[in-house]
Amino acid sequence: MKFQRETNENGAVQYRAEGASFRYTAWRKGKGWTLIIRRLETVAGIRVAVAGLPHHESTHDTLALCKLVSGEFEALGDNYRAAEHGHRERTTEATLRAYGESVDTVTADAAMIANANNEEGTATMAEKTAETIDHNRIVEEVNANIESARRLAEAENVDGLAELSKETETLISKLPTRGKANDDGQTWTAAKKELRNAFKAAATVQEKPAPKAEVAAKVVAPPAPSYDTYEGVPELVTMGAERAAEGVRLHIKTSTTAKELAAIGLDMWRRMPNKDGNPDIKGDSDQAKAASKALKKAAGEALAADGLDGFDVETALQKLWRAVQTQRTDVRAEYLRGLNDDTEEAAAERERYSKILEDKPEDVTAAEWIARSYNVSLKGQTELARERYHEKKALGSGQGGDAGDSEDGNDSEAETQAIESGTPDEHVLAIADRILKDILRGKPEEFEKASEAAKEVLREKLDAADQALKAMRRAAL
Repeated sequence: MKFQRETNENGAVQYRAEGASFRYTAWRKGKGWTLIIRRLETVAGIRVAVAGLPHHESTHDTLALCKLVSGEFEALGDNYRAAEHGHRERTTEATLRAYGESVDTVTADAAMIANANNEEGTATMAEKTAETIDHNRIVEEVNANIESARRLAEAENVDGLAELSKETETLISKLPTRGKANDDGQTWTAAKKELRNAFKAAATVQEKPAPKAEVAAKVVAPPAPSYDTYEGVPELVTMGAERAAEGVRLHIKTSTTAKELAAIGLDMWRRMPNKDGNPDIKGDSDQAKAASKALKKAAGEALAADGLDGFDVETALQKLWRAVQTQRTDVRAEYLRGLNDDTEEAAAERERYSKILEDKPEDVTAAEWIARSYNVSLKGQTELARERYHEKKALGSGQGGDAGDSEDGNDSEAETQAIESGTPDEHVLAIADRILKDILRGKPEEFEKASEAAKEVLREKLDAADQALKAMRRAAL
Protein backbone atom coordinates (compact mmCIF):
# COMPACT_ATOMS: atom_id res chain seq x y z
CA MET A 1 0.00 0.00 0.00
CA LYS A 2 1.71 3.18 -1.23
CA PHE A 3 0.91 6.73 -0.11
CA GLN A 4 0.66 9.40 -2.82
CA ARG A 5 1.44 13.04 -2.16
CA GLU A 6 -1.35 15.35 -3.36
CA THR A 7 -2.96 18.74 -2.75
CA ASN A 8 -6.50 18.88 -1.39
CA GLU A 9 -9.23 21.35 -2.30
CA ASN A 10 -7.90 23.83 0.29
CA GLY A 11 -4.44 23.85 -1.26
CA ALA A 12 -2.88 21.90 1.64
CA VAL A 13 -0.49 19.02 1.05
CA GLN A 14 -1.76 15.62 2.15
CA TYR A 15 -0.79 11.97 1.68
CA ARG A 16 -3.31 9.32 0.70
CA ALA A 17 -3.44 5.56 0.14
CA GLU A 18 -6.21 3.06 -0.45
CA GLY A 19 -6.43 -0.53 0.79
CA ALA A 20 -8.95 -3.32 0.30
CA SER A 21 -11.81 -1.64 2.17
CA PHE A 22 -10.43 1.60 3.64
CA ARG A 23 -8.86 4.91 2.55
CA TYR A 24 -6.03 6.38 4.63
CA THR A 25 -5.38 10.13 4.57
CA ALA A 26 -2.71 12.02 6.54
CA TRP A 27 -1.91 15.74 6.70
CA ARG A 28 0.01 18.06 8.95
CA LYS A 29 -1.94 19.74 11.74
CA GLY A 30 0.11 22.08 13.88
CA LYS A 31 3.28 20.28 14.99
CA GLY A 32 1.77 16.82 14.49
CA TRP A 33 -0.04 14.81 11.86
CA THR A 34 -3.68 13.77 11.64
CA LEU A 35 -4.62 10.33 10.28
CA ILE A 36 -8.15 9.70 8.99
CA ILE A 37 -9.35 6.17 8.12
CA ARG A 38 -12.58 6.03 6.12
CA ARG A 39 -14.41 2.96 4.87
CA LEU A 40 -14.79 2.70 1.08
CA GLU A 41 -17.91 1.79 -0.84
CA THR A 42 -18.56 1.30 -4.54
CA VAL A 43 -21.07 3.68 -6.14
CA ALA A 44 -21.79 3.30 -9.86
CA GLY A 45 -18.58 1.33 -10.24
CA ILE A 46 -16.45 3.98 -8.49
CA ARG A 47 -14.80 3.51 -5.09
CA VAL A 48 -15.66 6.44 -2.83
CA ALA A 49 -15.34 7.12 0.88
CA VAL A 50 -18.45 6.58 3.01
CA ALA A 51 -19.96 9.90 4.06
CA GLY A 52 -20.33 10.92 7.69
CA LEU A 53 -17.95 10.41 10.60
CA PRO A 54 -14.72 8.56 9.75
CA HIS A 55 -14.07 5.03 10.93
CA HIS A 56 -11.05 6.27 12.89
CA GLU A 57 -9.22 9.56 13.54
CA SER A 58 -5.97 9.96 15.46
CA THR A 59 -2.92 12.25 15.74
CA HIS A 60 0.75 11.24 15.56
CA ASP A 61 4.09 13.02 15.75
CA THR A 62 5.25 12.13 12.23
CA LEU A 63 3.93 11.12 8.83
CA ALA A 64 5.92 7.90 9.14
CA LEU A 65 3.91 6.89 12.20
CA CYS A 66 0.66 7.62 10.34
CA LYS A 67 1.87 5.31 7.57
CA LEU A 68 2.90 2.60 10.02
CA VAL A 69 -0.49 2.68 11.76
CA SER A 70 -2.24 2.52 8.37
CA GLY A 71 -0.08 -0.37 7.21
CA GLU A 72 -0.67 -2.39 10.38
CA PHE A 73 -4.43 -1.65 10.24
CA GLU A 74 -4.59 -2.87 6.65
CA ALA A 75 -2.45 -5.95 7.41
CA LEU A 76 -4.80 -7.04 10.21
CA GLY A 77 -7.52 -7.50 7.60
CA ASP A 78 -11.29 -7.03 7.59
CA ASN A 79 -11.86 -10.39 9.33
CA TYR A 80 -10.15 -9.06 12.46
CA ARG A 81 -11.54 -10.54 15.71
CA ALA A 82 -10.93 -8.54 18.87
CA ALA A 83 -11.20 -11.68 21.04
CA GLU A 84 -8.07 -13.04 19.37
CA HIS A 85 -6.12 -9.90 20.29
CA GLY A 86 -6.85 -9.41 23.99
CA HIS A 87 -10.25 -7.86 23.12
CA ARG A 88 -8.57 -4.77 21.62
CA GLU A 89 -10.17 -2.94 18.70
CA ARG A 90 -8.51 -3.21 15.29
CA THR A 91 -7.27 0.40 15.40
CA THR A 92 -5.84 -0.08 18.90
CA GLU A 93 -3.98 -3.23 17.88
CA ALA A 94 -2.64 -1.49 14.75
CA THR A 95 -1.41 1.49 16.78
CA LEU A 96 0.29 -0.75 19.36
CA ARG A 97 2.07 -2.65 16.60
CA ALA A 98 3.07 0.53 14.77
CA TYR A 99 4.59 2.13 17.84
CA GLY A 100 6.48 -1.07 18.51
CA GLU A 101 8.36 -0.72 15.19
CA SER A 102 12.01 0.41 15.09
CA VAL A 103 12.65 4.14 15.17
CA ASP A 104 14.69 3.65 12.00
CA THR A 105 11.55 3.33 9.85
CA VAL A 106 10.07 6.50 11.34
CA THR A 107 12.86 8.84 10.29
CA ALA A 108 12.70 8.32 6.53
CA ASP A 109 9.50 10.29 5.95
CA ALA A 110 10.62 13.08 8.28
CA ALA A 111 13.38 13.94 5.81
CA MET A 112 10.95 13.77 2.89
CA ILE A 113 8.51 16.11 4.63
CA ALA A 114 11.23 18.64 5.42
CA ASN A 115 12.44 18.46 1.83
CA ALA A 116 8.93 18.97 0.45
CA ASN A 117 8.35 21.98 2.71
CA ASN A 118 11.59 23.57 1.50
CA GLU A 119 10.60 23.08 -2.15
CA GLU A 120 7.32 24.88 -1.59
CA GLY A 121 8.68 27.74 0.51
CA THR A 122 10.64 30.82 -0.48
CA ALA A 123 14.31 31.45 0.27
CA THR A 124 13.35 33.71 3.15
CA MET A 125 11.04 31.09 4.64
CA ALA A 126 13.80 28.47 4.27
CA GLU A 127 16.13 30.61 6.37
CA LYS A 128 13.50 31.03 9.09
CA THR A 129 12.76 27.31 9.06
CA ALA A 130 16.46 26.47 9.33
CA GLU A 131 16.66 28.59 12.45
CA THR A 132 13.87 26.63 14.14
CA ILE A 133 14.95 23.11 13.15
CA ASP A 134 15.82 20.93 16.13
CA HIS A 135 19.37 20.10 15.12
CA ASN A 136 19.83 17.60 17.93
CA ARG A 137 16.82 15.65 16.73
CA ILE A 138 18.21 15.54 13.19
CA VAL A 139 21.51 14.18 14.53
CA GLU A 140 19.60 11.52 16.48
CA GLU A 141 17.72 10.54 13.33
CA VAL A 142 20.96 10.30 11.36
CA ASN A 143 22.47 8.09 14.07
CA ALA A 144 19.37 5.90 13.93
CA ASN A 145 19.85 5.60 10.15
CA ILE A 146 23.48 4.59 10.74
CA GLU A 147 22.28 1.73 12.95
CA SER A 148 19.76 0.73 10.27
CA ALA A 149 22.52 0.83 7.64
CA ARG A 150 24.57 -1.70 9.64
CA ARG A 151 21.64 -4.14 9.67
CA LEU A 152 20.92 -3.61 5.96
CA ALA A 153 24.62 -4.14 5.16
CA GLU A 154 24.65 -7.39 7.12
CA ALA A 155 21.62 -8.51 5.13
CA GLU A 156 23.30 -7.31 1.88
CA ASN A 157 20.21 -5.22 1.08
CA VAL A 158 21.78 -2.95 -1.55
CA ASP A 159 18.50 -1.34 -2.65
CA GLY A 160 17.56 -0.54 0.93
CA LEU A 161 20.98 1.00 1.55
CA ALA A 162 20.69 3.20 -1.53
CA GLU A 163 17.33 4.56 -0.43
CA LEU A 164 18.50 5.04 3.16
CA SER A 165 21.63 6.85 1.91
CA LYS A 166 19.48 9.44 0.08
CA GLU A 167 17.32 9.98 3.14
CA THR A 168 20.36 10.36 5.40
CA GLU A 169 22.02 12.88 3.10
CA THR A 170 18.79 14.88 3.04
CA LEU A 171 18.84 15.00 6.83
CA ILE A 172 22.52 15.95 7.05
CA SER A 173 22.03 18.72 4.49
CA LYS A 174 19.53 20.36 6.88
CA LEU A 175 22.27 20.92 9.47
CA PRO A 176 24.01 24.34 9.63
CA THR A 177 27.23 25.05 7.74
CA ARG A 178 28.59 27.45 10.39
CA GLY A 179 28.79 27.58 14.15
CA LYS A 180 29.56 25.05 16.87
CA ALA A 181 27.87 21.67 16.83
CA ASN A 182 28.48 20.76 20.50
CA ASP A 183 30.05 21.85 23.76
CA ASP A 184 33.39 20.32 22.72
CA GLY A 185 33.83 23.05 20.13
CA GLN A 186 33.36 20.83 17.08
CA THR A 187 32.14 22.81 14.07
CA TRP A 188 29.07 21.80 12.13
CA THR A 189 31.25 21.22 9.04
CA ALA A 190 33.37 18.68 10.93
CA ALA A 191 30.29 17.10 12.56
CA LYS A 192 28.55 16.65 9.21
CA LYS A 193 31.68 15.08 7.74
CA GLU A 194 31.90 12.72 10.70
CA LEU A 195 28.25 11.67 10.27
CA ARG A 196 28.72 11.06 6.54
CA ASN A 197 31.85 8.94 7.16
CA ALA A 198 30.06 6.94 9.88
CA PHE A 199 27.14 6.23 7.58
CA LYS A 200 29.46 5.25 4.71
CA ALA A 201 31.34 2.83 6.98
CA ALA A 202 28.13 1.32 8.33
CA ALA A 203 26.63 0.96 4.83
CA THR A 204 29.65 -0.86 3.40
CA VAL A 205 28.73 -4.46 2.57
CA GLN A 206 31.57 -6.65 3.81
CA GLU A 207 32.62 -9.50 1.56
CA LYS A 208 32.14 -12.85 3.24
CA PRO A 209 35.02 -15.30 2.96
CA ALA A 210 34.19 -18.30 0.83
CA PRO A 211 33.91 -21.51 2.86
CA LYS A 212 36.77 -23.94 2.46
CA ALA A 213 35.86 -26.74 0.12
CA GLU A 214 37.25 -29.43 2.41
CA VAL A 215 35.28 -28.29 5.46
CA ALA A 216 31.60 -29.15 5.48
CA ALA A 217 29.30 -26.40 6.69
CA LYS A 218 28.10 -27.12 10.19
CA VAL A 219 24.35 -27.12 10.52
CA VAL A 220 23.31 -25.39 13.70
CA ALA A 221 19.73 -25.82 14.82
CA PRO A 222 18.01 -22.50 15.44
CA PRO A 223 17.29 -21.79 19.10
CA ALA A 224 13.80 -22.65 20.29
CA PRO A 225 11.57 -19.57 20.32
CA SER A 226 10.79 -18.04 23.69
CA TYR A 227 7.24 -18.34 25.02
CA ASP A 228 6.73 -14.56 24.73
CA THR A 229 7.38 -14.61 20.96
CA TYR A 230 4.06 -16.32 20.31
CA GLU A 231 1.32 -13.87 19.37
CA GLY A 232 -0.89 -12.82 22.26
CA VAL A 233 0.97 -14.74 25.00
CA PRO A 234 2.56 -11.70 26.76
CA GLU A 235 -0.86 -10.02 26.80
CA LEU A 236 -2.44 -13.15 28.30
CA VAL A 237 0.19 -13.20 31.07
CA THR A 238 -0.72 -9.60 31.93
CA MET A 239 -4.43 -10.43 31.77
CA GLY A 240 -3.91 -13.36 34.18
CA ALA A 241 -2.15 -11.13 36.69
CA GLU A 242 -5.04 -8.66 36.51
CA ARG A 243 -7.57 -11.48 37.08
CA ALA A 244 -5.66 -12.69 40.15
CA ALA A 245 -5.53 -9.22 41.71
CA GLU A 246 -9.17 -8.61 40.84
CA GLY A 247 -10.19 -11.85 42.53
CA VAL A 248 -8.52 -10.78 45.79
CA ARG A 249 -9.74 -7.20 45.61
CA LEU A 250 -13.38 -8.13 44.91
CA HIS A 251 -13.38 -11.24 47.17
CA ILE A 252 -14.30 -13.47 44.24
CA LYS A 253 -14.52 -17.17 45.05
CA THR A 254 -11.13 -18.86 44.62
CA SER A 255 -12.51 -21.56 42.33
CA THR A 256 -13.93 -18.91 39.98
CA THR A 257 -10.63 -17.01 39.74
CA ALA A 258 -8.76 -20.30 39.37
CA LYS A 259 -10.96 -21.35 36.46
CA GLU A 260 -10.34 -18.03 34.70
CA LEU A 261 -6.57 -18.43 35.17
CA ALA A 262 -6.73 -22.03 33.94
CA ALA A 263 -8.59 -20.84 30.82
CA ILE A 264 -5.95 -18.15 30.22
CA GLY A 265 -3.22 -20.78 30.65
CA LEU A 266 -4.87 -23.09 28.11
CA ASP A 267 -5.22 -20.14 25.70
CA MET A 268 -1.45 -19.62 25.95
CA TRP A 269 -0.65 -23.32 25.47
CA ARG A 270 -2.86 -23.72 22.38
CA ARG A 271 -0.80 -21.01 20.65
CA MET A 272 2.41 -23.05 21.06
CA PRO A 273 3.33 -26.30 19.25
CA ASN A 274 4.20 -29.53 21.03
CA LYS A 275 6.89 -31.91 19.76
CA ASP A 276 4.49 -33.17 17.06
CA GLY A 277 3.70 -29.67 15.81
CA ASN A 278 0.16 -29.69 17.21
CA PRO A 279 -1.28 -27.24 19.79
CA ASP A 280 0.31 -27.99 23.17
CA ILE A 281 -2.96 -28.22 25.14
CA LYS A 282 -1.28 -30.44 27.76
CA GLY A 283 1.46 -27.86 28.43
CA ASP A 284 4.34 -30.35 27.92
CA SER A 285 6.74 -28.14 25.93
CA ASP A 286 9.44 -26.02 27.55
CA GLN A 287 7.78 -22.89 26.19
CA ALA A 288 4.42 -23.84 27.72
CA LYS A 289 6.04 -24.52 31.09
CA ALA A 290 7.90 -21.20 30.92
CA ALA A 291 4.65 -19.40 30.08
CA SER A 292 2.93 -21.00 33.09
CA LYS A 293 5.78 -19.94 35.37
CA ALA A 294 5.55 -16.40 34.00
CA LEU A 295 1.79 -16.37 34.62
CA LYS A 296 2.25 -17.62 38.19
CA LYS A 297 5.00 -15.07 38.85
CA ALA A 298 2.90 -12.23 37.42
CA ALA A 299 -0.07 -13.33 39.52
CA GLY A 300 2.12 -13.30 42.65
CA GLU A 301 3.41 -9.82 41.87
CA ALA A 302 -0.16 -8.60 41.30
CA LEU A 303 -1.28 -10.11 44.62
CA ALA A 304 1.63 -8.45 46.42
CA ALA A 305 0.84 -5.08 44.84
CA ASP A 306 -2.87 -5.34 45.57
CA GLY A 307 -2.85 -7.22 48.91
CA LEU A 308 -3.96 -5.87 52.26
CA ASP A 309 -1.60 -5.28 55.18
CA GLY A 310 -0.33 -8.57 56.53
CA PHE A 311 -1.58 -10.42 53.51
CA ASP A 312 0.35 -13.67 53.12
CA VAL A 313 1.06 -13.50 49.41
CA GLU A 314 2.99 -16.77 49.18
CA THR A 315 0.31 -18.78 50.97
CA ALA A 316 -2.47 -17.20 48.92
CA LEU A 317 -0.58 -17.81 45.68
CA GLN A 318 0.07 -21.48 46.48
CA LYS A 319 -3.59 -21.99 47.41
CA LEU A 320 -4.72 -20.25 44.23
CA TRP A 321 -2.31 -22.23 42.06
CA ARG A 322 -3.44 -25.56 43.50
CA ALA A 323 -6.97 -24.55 42.54
CA VAL A 324 -5.76 -23.58 39.05
CA GLN A 325 -4.16 -27.01 38.57
CA THR A 326 -7.43 -28.65 39.65
CA GLN A 327 -9.44 -26.59 37.16
CA ARG A 328 -7.14 -27.27 34.18
CA THR A 329 -8.72 -30.59 33.26
CA ASP A 330 -12.22 -29.08 33.48
CA VAL A 331 -11.26 -26.12 31.29
CA ARG A 332 -9.55 -28.37 28.73
CA ALA A 333 -12.54 -30.73 28.60
CA GLU A 334 -14.95 -27.83 28.01
CA TYR A 335 -12.64 -26.47 25.31
CA LEU A 336 -12.41 -29.82 23.50
CA ARG A 337 -16.16 -30.40 23.63
CA GLY A 338 -16.63 -26.93 22.14
CA LEU A 339 -14.73 -28.04 19.02
CA ASN A 340 -17.86 -29.93 17.97
CA ASP A 341 -19.93 -26.73 17.80
CA ASP A 342 -21.33 -25.72 14.43
CA THR A 343 -19.92 -22.18 14.48
CA GLU A 344 -17.30 -20.26 12.53
CA GLU A 345 -15.16 -19.93 15.66
CA ALA A 346 -15.20 -23.70 16.28
CA ALA A 347 -14.42 -24.40 12.62
CA ALA A 348 -11.46 -21.99 12.72
CA GLU A 349 -10.23 -23.60 15.94
CA ARG A 350 -10.47 -27.10 14.42
CA GLU A 351 -8.02 -25.93 11.73
CA ARG A 352 -5.32 -25.93 14.41
CA TYR A 353 -5.71 -29.71 14.58
CA SER A 354 -5.79 -30.40 10.84
CA LYS A 355 -2.92 -32.90 11.09
CA ILE A 356 -4.75 -34.91 13.74
CA LEU A 357 -8.13 -34.78 11.98
CA GLU A 358 -6.77 -35.97 8.63
CA ASP A 359 -7.47 -39.64 9.44
CA LYS A 360 -10.55 -39.14 11.67
CA PRO A 361 -13.25 -41.80 11.10
CA GLU A 362 -16.66 -40.45 10.09
CA ASP A 363 -18.44 -41.97 13.09
CA VAL A 364 -16.18 -40.21 15.62
CA THR A 365 -16.56 -36.54 16.57
CA ALA A 366 -13.67 -34.11 16.21
CA ALA A 367 -13.53 -33.56 19.98
CA GLU A 368 -13.38 -37.30 20.72
CA TRP A 369 -10.70 -37.96 18.09
CA ILE A 370 -8.52 -35.07 19.29
CA ALA A 371 -8.95 -36.17 22.93
CA ARG A 372 -7.81 -39.69 21.97
CA SER A 373 -4.77 -38.26 20.19
CA TYR A 374 -3.70 -36.40 23.34
CA ASN A 375 -4.79 -39.26 25.63
CA VAL A 376 -7.01 -36.93 27.67
CA SER A 377 -10.62 -37.11 28.78
CA LEU A 378 -13.60 -35.11 27.62
CA LYS A 379 -14.64 -34.87 31.27
CA GLY A 380 -12.73 -32.81 33.83
CA GLN A 381 -11.56 -33.87 37.27
CA THR A 382 -14.38 -32.02 39.06
CA GLU A 383 -17.04 -33.51 36.81
CA LEU A 384 -15.69 -37.03 37.31
CA ALA A 385 -15.56 -36.54 41.09
CA ARG A 386 -19.17 -35.35 41.07
CA GLU A 387 -20.26 -38.44 39.11
CA ARG A 388 -18.41 -40.75 41.50
CA TYR A 389 -20.11 -39.05 44.44
CA HIS A 390 -23.59 -39.54 42.99
CA GLU A 391 -22.85 -43.16 42.07
CA LYS A 392 -21.66 -43.88 45.60
CA LYS A 393 -24.67 -42.11 47.06
CA ALA A 394 -27.07 -44.08 44.85
CA LEU A 395 -25.37 -47.34 45.82
CA GLY A 396 -25.52 -46.47 49.52
CA SER A 397 -29.18 -45.50 49.45
CA GLY A 398 -30.00 -48.72 47.60
CA GLN A 399 -28.47 -50.77 50.44
CA GLY A 400 -30.26 -48.72 53.07
CA GLY A 401 -27.17 -47.96 55.16
CA ASP A 402 -26.79 -44.29 54.38
CA ALA A 403 -29.87 -42.69 55.84
CA GLY A 404 -28.86 -41.35 59.23
CA ASP A 405 -27.16 -43.48 61.87
CA SER A 406 -27.09 -43.43 65.62
CA GLU A 407 -23.84 -42.99 67.47
CA ASP A 408 -23.04 -46.70 67.09
CA GLY A 409 -23.88 -46.61 63.39
CA ASN A 410 -27.62 -47.52 63.46
CA ASP A 411 -30.87 -45.61 63.97
CA SER A 412 -32.72 -46.31 67.19
CA GLU A 413 -36.10 -48.01 66.93
CA ALA A 414 -37.82 -45.07 68.62
CA GLU A 415 -36.23 -42.63 66.22
CA THR A 416 -37.22 -44.68 63.20
CA GLN A 417 -40.76 -45.17 64.47
CA ALA A 418 -41.15 -41.43 65.24
CA ILE A 419 -40.04 -40.53 61.75
CA GLU A 420 -42.12 -43.12 59.93
CA SER A 421 -45.37 -43.26 61.94
CA GLY A 422 -45.29 -40.74 64.80
CA THR A 423 -47.46 -37.71 65.32
CA PRO A 424 -46.54 -34.52 63.42
CA ASP A 425 -44.72 -33.18 66.48
CA GLU A 426 -42.84 -36.44 67.03
CA HIS A 427 -42.04 -36.59 63.33
CA VAL A 428 -40.45 -33.11 63.01
CA LEU A 429 -38.60 -33.35 66.34
CA ALA A 430 -37.11 -36.72 65.34
CA ILE A 431 -35.96 -35.27 62.03
CA ALA A 432 -34.41 -32.28 63.83
CA ASP A 433 -32.57 -34.67 66.20
CA ARG A 434 -31.19 -36.64 63.27
CA ILE A 435 -30.08 -33.45 61.43
CA LEU A 436 -28.30 -32.16 64.53
CA LYS A 437 -26.64 -35.54 65.13
CA ASP A 438 -25.37 -35.74 61.56
CA ILE A 439 -24.07 -32.16 61.58
CA LEU A 440 -22.17 -32.65 64.84
CA ARG A 441 -20.59 -35.78 63.39
CA GLY A 442 -18.89 -33.71 60.64
CA LYS A 443 -15.47 -32.32 61.56
CA PRO A 444 -14.39 -29.07 59.79
CA GLU A 445 -10.74 -30.18 59.70
CA GLU A 446 -11.72 -33.18 57.58
CA PHE A 447 -13.45 -30.87 55.10
CA GLU A 448 -10.37 -28.67 54.99
CA LYS A 449 -8.14 -31.62 54.03
CA ALA A 450 -10.42 -32.67 51.15
CA SER A 451 -9.25 -32.21 47.54
CA GLU A 452 -10.38 -29.21 45.51
CA ALA A 453 -12.55 -31.49 43.37
CA ALA A 454 -14.28 -32.90 46.46
CA LYS A 455 -14.68 -29.42 47.92
CA GLU A 456 -16.45 -28.30 44.75
CA VAL A 457 -19.05 -31.03 45.28
CA LEU A 458 -19.21 -30.35 49.03
CA ARG A 459 -19.97 -26.69 48.51
CA GLU A 460 -22.93 -27.54 46.28
CA LYS A 461 -24.34 -29.98 48.85
CA LEU A 462 -23.79 -27.67 51.82
CA ASP A 463 -25.39 -24.76 49.98
CA ALA A 464 -28.46 -26.92 49.29
CA ALA A 465 -28.57 -28.06 52.93
CA ASP A 466 -28.25 -24.46 54.10
CA GLN A 467 -31.21 -23.42 51.98
CA ALA A 468 -33.31 -26.33 53.29
CA LEU A 469 -32.45 -25.49 56.92
CA LYS A 470 -33.37 -21.84 56.37
CA ALA A 471 -36.75 -22.89 54.94
CA MET A 472 -37.43 -25.16 57.95
CA ARG A 473 -36.40 -22.40 60.36
CA ARG A 474 -38.71 -19.88 58.68
CA ALA A 475 -41.57 -22.38 58.94
CA ALA A 476 -40.90 -22.86 62.67
CA LEU A 477 -41.10 -19.14 63.49
